[in-house]
Amino acid sequence: MHILGNVFSTHRSYWHYTGRGRKDCEQGIGYLVANEQSSAPQEMLDDNEYMVVQALTATALAHDWETGMHAQRVADLASATAHTLQQPEERSLVRVGALMHDIGKIGIPEAILHKPGPLTEEERQIMQRHPEIGYHILDQIGGVFERLAHIVVAHHERWDGRGYPYGVAKTAIPFSARVLAVVDSFDAMTSPRPYRQMPLTLSEAKSELRRGAGSQFDPCIVGAFLAMLEEREQTQGEQRQRHIRMDGYSQSKALTV
Repeated sequence: MHILGNVFSTHRSYWHYTGRGRKDCEQGIGYLVANEQSSAPQEMLDDNEYMVVQALTATALAHDWETGMHAQRVADLASATAHTLQQPEERSLVRVGALMHDIGKIGIPEAILHKPGPLTEEERQIMQRHPEIGYHILDQIGGVFERLAHIVVAHHERWDGRGYPYGVAKTAIPFSARVLAVVDSFDAMTSPRPYRQMPLTLSEAKSELRRGAGSQFDPCIVGAFLAMLEEREQTQGEQRQRHIRMDGYSQSKALTV
């Protein structure tokens, strides 16, 4: 685990900003890795590459705890969306890409990341550098990270070509980046943010995705993502009903004893 040690050593100053110690961040990376071990990264990464993913995730956690947890949620949703779209060859790639998609934010000042209000134009331009920063971090590692770099740099591109940093459009945007654009936006809308403490409801966030389909987002991916969410909600509803029936049965049985 020498890579992790190097990361902790290099980014020691981050503990001051986060108020968290090395032990806390090691526990956080342990949580993320535990959720990953049975799925995508182990399928497409060798041991050394997997350790690099761990190290980069630890770096993100050290710089901004919520960004690391956001990445895990995005990874879960992106993988499920790729599965719904019947793209098994992309599922591993999009999951690891999701874990890495905001790694470039380690190059963005804390004051901008956590500003409790609208960004100035200058601050917005600085924030919009994070996909390119992430690209350069991953591209320098080489191997599979070169493929991941092309996904990370494009996750804020738009279907209509009005995104950043390059303004590419439609299928010129990598498939995995188009998935991340949808899922990343959904999680951002439904989570507390420094500039908006009250998140949107699920219904409101879904409406926003439908509104952006064909302009901001690939409409096919929006449809698949919403279908996946509906299936999850239906499954969760059925599970709740089973629990209610089982609880009722247990209570009635207890009364007859």
